[in-house]
Amino acid sequence: MHGMPRPKPGAVEDPAKLKKKQVKAALYGKLAAEVLGRRRARQYDAESLQLSARLLELNPEVYTVWNYRREAIGPVLEQQASEEARAVVATELALTQKALAANPKSYAAWHHRAWVVVQGGADLQTEMVLVRRLLAVDSRNFHAWSYWRWLTARMQLPAAECLAYTAQQLRENFSNYSAWHARTTLLAAAAAPPRVPTLDEMLAQGSGGATAGAPHTLPSANTGMPDAAAVPAAVLDEEFDLVHKALWTEPKDQSAWLYHRWLLGCCLAAAGISAAVRGPSHATSPSGSSSSSQQQGQAATVLQSRLEREAAMCEELLLEEPEAKWPLLTLTRVKEALAALHLQHPQVCPSRDNQHPQTRRSEDLQHPHTQPAQHDPQSTNQTASEPAPPAPNASEPKEEFQPKEAGGVAAGRSGGAAASTEANAYEQLRQLDPLRSGYYADAAAGLAHVVLRTAGRT
Repeated sequence: MHGMPRPKPGAVEDPAKLKKKQVKAALYGKLAAEVLGRRRARQYDAESLQLSARLLELNPEVYTVWNYRREAIGPVLEQQASEEARAVVATELALTQKALAANPKSYAAWHHRAWVVVQGGADLQTEMVLVRRLLAVDSRNFHAWSYWRWLTARMQLPAAECLAYTAQQLRENFSNYSAWHARTTLLAAAAAPPRVPTLDEMLAQGSGGATAGAPHTLPSANTGMPDAAAVPAAVLDEEFDLVHKALWTEPKDQSAWLYHRWLLGCCLAAAGISAAVRGPSHATSPSGSSSSSQQQGQAATVLQSRLEREAAMCEELLLEEPEAKWPLLTLTRVKEALAALHLQHPQVCPSRDNQHPQTRRSEDLQHPHTQPAQHDPQSTNQTASEPAPPAPNASEPKEEFQPKEAGGVAAGRSGGAAASTEANAYEQLRQLDPLRSGYYADAAAGLAHVVLRTAGRT
């Protein structure tokens, strides 16, 4: 558990405390055996429920006992309008609140609470107050964030209100993976067309405090995400400004960099760029009508401008933080994406030196704190990287570059030629991040590839 001090190696526990723990464990064992025995006997009386509640207060992680309670109270909750059903809902909500007070990250307790809410009779505003209170205690409790996202969808809260809450959380602490992730779902959903509720949802309107179109399923991490290509360019500009503040505040924290990668994926999806970057050779050119090609060219120009701005930001950040791994890794990925873009659209997206990516000056891509490598016309600048994150609802690429020739970048270094700029960057990353040195070595040798996948567009 976070915040719990670890005992020192070889430390001897106080005998009195050890004895107390042993007595407590013995009593817990007897209670657990009694409750599980009653469950096997299908005893659903009030005394059995009281014993199971006591056991769950001691240990909320016993899934079987939560299932036992659902078996017992399920038939009662089917009569939603009855006094007995309302009393059962109040009892279960109180029990889960006690369990969450003991362990705010209990999967089983959160699941049971959501199940009770779905049965009906729970006040959703009260639920929102509770989850926000827990997030105020621990702003990075991803269990609470998952419940918050599910609850906001069930209440059909406006995306603007939800985005404002995540922004508030990020202002208090930029290193909040869950808050950044919530923005990815909210931004894409806000840009999507309004969802028309199904007939079943309309018939269920008002049932259990839910509104029409509100989801009646339990929270899940596997729900689909809207098309990232729908996020407007102006919104993406605002999000880049927000994430830049986080990156400059703490360049070595990866949570904001992961969100930055998602934003870059949105830019690729909006431009309709679809490629698996394998290497500079055997590139395929876009196909289609002249108007379609013109639109693709315009989108590629906008994308090139964005990628170059982000590359410049990374270079500037590296001047201030030369030992930060994430800006260097992002810079390398962005340069590889630019190389792929030049190959797909050589007419509208020429390289900065108006040269083919294979022959552009490597010093233009050189890390600001390393010496420029001697240019080798035979070497390739398209070096592989680890997979870039797919855009939400990503589909397989429509076009794909062919695999890199055997030997990759290493083949271009024969005869004592200097390594490409990207290879130099991966070497520096290997030194900064030795735990992943094997990956960086493979990437520099052309044995790993950057894969750009875009959201399906119809």
